[in-house]
Amino acid sequence: ISLRSGLAALDLMPLRVALGARWELRPYAHVEAGRQWAAWQDGPRGTRTGPWLAIGAGLRLSAKVGGCVSADLESSAAYIAVRNRFLETQQVVHRVPHLVVGATLGLRCALW
Repeated sequence: ISLRSGLAALDLMPLRVALGARWELRPYAHVEAGRQWAAWQDGPRGTRTGPWLAIGAGLRLSAKVGGCVSADLESSAAYIAVRNRFLETQQVVHRVPHLVVGATLGLRCALW
């Protein structure tokens, strides 16, 4: 199965907790909305599209590296409020779970 998404996302980070000169902790709320497309070739070939809405929260730990660059470790969870089941007749080809969790590690350059 091939899945594609066209999403708009908004992260709200109203709090910043300083943990010394280089470290900070930022809890946040997350909302994303859009459309999801699926295509598959196993069995009867098919394509489907449907709406997507997810609401979640996360926590970002940042360490200033230098200048505008920070190293980030982030963990988040989201509830998929509107999701799709991609069906071919009565067989479920793919079902998006209601709860999604994740973690990321990356570098960020904050321009303002």
